Amino acid sequence: MSLIYITASWREVERARAAAEALRGVGHDVWAFWEKPPRPLASEIEAFERTDADDPAATVRYLRLHRAKLDCLLAIRESDLVVLVEPAGNDAHYEAGFALAEDVSVLRFGRGRPGLMTFDAPVAEAGDLNDLVALAGILIGRAARPRELAPAPAAPAAESEVPA
Repeated sequence: MSLIYITASWREVERARAAAEALRGVGHDVWAFWEKPPRPLASEIEAFERTDADDPAATVRYLRLHRAKLDCLLAIRESDLVVLVEPAGNDAHYEAGFALAEDVSVLRFGRGRPGLMTFDAPVAEAGDLNDLVALAGILIGRAARPRELAPAPAAPAAESEVPA
């Protein structure tokens, strides 16, 4: 079985769910952040940042934050492929960069924001769910069964670049 890790912004979770469903439909195992133990809330991160380092609660908060990220990184390391659903924020791009550093292929699905992150390493791009399923099969060395899939929710248009 192949394991595919999906990283995305919470704002794009519906498109990420559609991608997961399409990939599972052709037999891939998918690690999806919205199905796993929740990531720390922004309020937890802010509370950690305000906590005195000598406070025992700081250690507990740090371990929770560290464990959530460690779980993601370990899943990426064990994956055959990472799907980056774009547009995405810094955390998802961090995970994609970690995947490339671990020699795990990255497949971009959707349209990113110009200038947020450039990939010098080879990264495949999929425009729709059919491309996603086909390219995932190619990248992990397993041909996907051809079939027409319903389109995923539309990605927002990329921000246009401002002329200099």
